[in-house]
Amino acid sequence: KQLTPRRPCMTEYLKNTSFWNNACDYAVVSIFGAQSSGKSTLLNRLFGTKFQVMDSTVGFHQCTQGIFMSSNDELGNLVVMDVEGTDSMERQKSGEEGQAFEKRISLFALAVSDVLIINIMERDINRAQGSNYMLLQLLFELNLQIFHKDRLDSSGEAAKTLLYFVIRDSGDIEQQKSIDIIRKHMDRMWKDLFKENPKESINFDSCFDITYSFLPHKTHKPKEWEEKVIAMKPRFHNKSKECVLKDEYSRKIPISGLQEYCKNTWNIIKQNKDIDLPAQREMMARYRCGEISTQIKLDFKDALQKLRVSFIDGDEPGVLFGSTANTTKKKLIAQYNELTAYYIEKIRVEFEEKLEGDIDFALKQLYGDVCKKIRDATLQTMKEELATKTTEEKPIWTNCYVELQTMNEDMVNTFKEAAEKARGDFTQWKYQFHVDDLIDSYHVLQERIIETQVQLRIRETIELQQSQLQNTLSTTISKKNVVDEEQSLEEFDESIRDAYVMSIENTLSKINDIHDEFHIEDPPSFKDRLAEAARSVVVASFSNHANYLSNLMVKSFKESFPPLLPTKTEQIERAFIKSRDRAMFLLNQFFYVPIGKSRPSLTFHFDSKKPSLQYPSNLDDQFVVLSKDQCVSIFKDFMAEVVVLRLQAEHENERKNATAMNVPWYLWFFLLILGWNELMWVIKNPFYLFLAILVVIFIFGVRIRKMVNDHYVAMPWWLRVGLMQVNNVMPASYRMLDDDTIPDKEKEKHQ
Repeated sequence: KQLTPRRPCMTEYLKNTSFWNNACDYAVVSIFGAQSSGKSTLLNRLFGTKFQVMDSTVGFHQCTQGIFMSSNDELGNLVVMDVEGTDSMERQKSGEEGQAFEKRISLFALAVSDVLIINIMERDINRAQGSNYMLLQLLFELNLQIFHKDRLDSSGEAAKTLLYFVIRDSGDIEQQKSIDIIRKHMDRMWKDLFKENPKESINFDSCFDITYSFLPHKTHKPKEWEEKVIAMKPRFHNKSKECVLKDEYSRKIPISGLQEYCKNTWNIIKQNKDIDLPAQREMMARYRCGEISTQIKLDFKDALQKLRVSFIDGDEPGVLFGSTANTTKKKLIAQYNELTAYYIEKIRVEFEEKLEGDIDFALKQLYGDVCKKIRDATLQTMKEELATKTTEEKPIWTNCYVELQTMNEDMVNTFKEAAEKARGDFTQWKYQFHVDDLIDSYHVLQERIIETQVQLRIRETIELQQSQLQNTLSTTISKKNVVDEEQSLEEFDESIRDAYVMSIENTLSKINDIHDEFHIEDPPSFKDRLAEAARSVVVASFSNHANYLSNLMVKSFKESFPPLLPTKTEQIERAFIKSRDRAMFLLNQFFYVPIGKSRPSLTFHFDSKKPSLQYPSNLDDQFVVLSKDQCVSIFKDFMAEVVVLRLQAEHENERKNATAMNVPWYLWFFLLILGWNELMWVIKNPFYLFLAILVVIFIFGVRIRKMVNDHYVAMPWWLRVGLMQVNNVMPASYRMLDDDTIPDKEKEKHQ
């Protein structure tokens, strides 16, 4: 079923197909690509054709000459054309005539095909020659010149052609990247066609559609290759949803007239002299300049890598980069000019400018990396210098803000000087981005240091003020932790409150000075924090005294109790009450911090047999030093101890009084022996005897009166009643009982 020069009748061949009677319901599929790239093999496996393939034992050679045709009835109504590969040595040896034939058959395939399969290796998609882009551009240009106007229908739209790119040996790069590269080259080539007459520009998408398939390496991955080719078949099946064959691709030529259409198309191509444009000399100039430029780029790639190793990865000073890069560039451009000196000047300069632009772009990117390295080194030096400004022993940096600003200016000047030297003669290169980045990085360090220094300074200030407040409170409390008759509790609270408020105000003032020094805008408020810290100090100071408050209360009580003994029981009672109330004053003084609006008070009840304490309600917990349970416990412990002291005082007083009344008998005996003569002399003399009797009566009367007053409260009730009756009927100057001896209740009762 192959059509060869010895079997020229296309019509006779097509009559044997199943779609001979389908008029225009068929599609022509051709393949285009380099020689020995697997085109025939792909068509045979995809459409079931039997085109001749290359014999691998012979080596790479031309196995398809001209165009071979076959058909496929299974997938759809397809006419398949196997086109001779491009860039073959056989055609190159034939000279310009052979190369012209290669262009003619390629243009023929593009002109008559609904779908043109472009067979391209993945490694060639970004190459000028291996990808056949230059030939494709020529085919696009000639196709527009020769056939575009003839294909316009009544609506003014021409039939489109589907360019089906099959990327062979795929797998090394992402498929989307390959698609983007191909499309970029298509758009560039199409744009170049209308560079001289942009007003006559035609949209690429109005002439062509593009689709893609990717095939792995057939030899290395035969199974995957087979699966991918089978997956392509539905794209050519006219009943499949994946079918790429559209009615807009059809040339609307009945199948019976396809032979004549192909014949006329070939004659037009063969007779048209424009097929030789551009001239071979220009083509050769473009080819050679492009080839040399590509080789120079490869050399530059190696040189660029050496520059990277030296200046980025190595220790070479960045300031030498500009001169080294400029020397490398001049050497490569000189090499290009030497190799292209005898080609067309316009084309040579065009490729030179592009080559120089590519070199400058790559060097500019590398210069950016050099600047980054210089920036990092400058920043590291600055970090090391900043690290020396503070130590663990001396964390506070004096005059920090001013020195930071000076260091910032010095750092920027150092970087700019190094960046200027690094770019050398490439004055168009800019480094301001790296300056800004360096400043931003330094500002991060600076803000971190300022934040740390401000925190340290504020912490030091707060600690100093707390220490001063604590000392002030200790002095104030120590002076006033005993009852001062001339100092009221309100005055004591006022002194504590003044110290508290003054500490907060002084600390706030110093913190504001710190913020002003570091030029901090909208600083946070420390008032609540300072109030809490000062309150904690006050509470701690009160709590410290409250820990031994029970001892202080007992000590205060003992300072005025008991009175000098022997004494009256009523005096002991009065001294006890006064000393007790004095000690209770201390409990009231320290159970609550007096920095609130008002000070609550504890209420004590001593009338009942069981003394009690009433704790105030609705207290602010943050000012409470002693809880209700703690106050009750201290109160009970204190009362238990002082009651014992009172009883001990009373017993001691009774003992001393009893000792004073009971003179031992032997003292009377010795007194009688020693004073016998005097006694006889007094007895014999009536005057002295009378006087002695009066003195004895007076002494015993005074002593008895004192004993009665001292022991009145302890006497039986019946004896107290009798003494009270006698005392009331006697004149005031002769009464036995003193007014303060008789309890008030008994006075009222007898009255």
